[in-house]
Amino acid sequence: RQMCIRDSIEAELEMISDPYVRTVRKTLFDYGTDSPYFSRACQTLFSYVRDLDNALSEQPWVAGQTFSIADCGALPYVIRLQHM
Repeated sequence: RQMCIRDSIEAELEMISDPYVRTVRKTLFDYGTDSPYFSRACQTLFSYVRDLDNALSEQPWVAGQTFSIADCGALPYVIRLQHM
């Protein structure tokens, strides 16, 4: 059964049309947190969270005094971090 799941995931990865994205995802699938892309992704995420924290330390919402599309854009990242 486990091989069927792996085959299914590999088939899904093959369907990614962008070669760079396909390579990144395959590498993450094969190596997990040992993938060089994982470290870079974490650095990008932490930088984003720092920027978000800085913005929210000066104002109630990401882009100013009222809720905006910027807050909507930040929400998936905040929710994902809560699940980690």
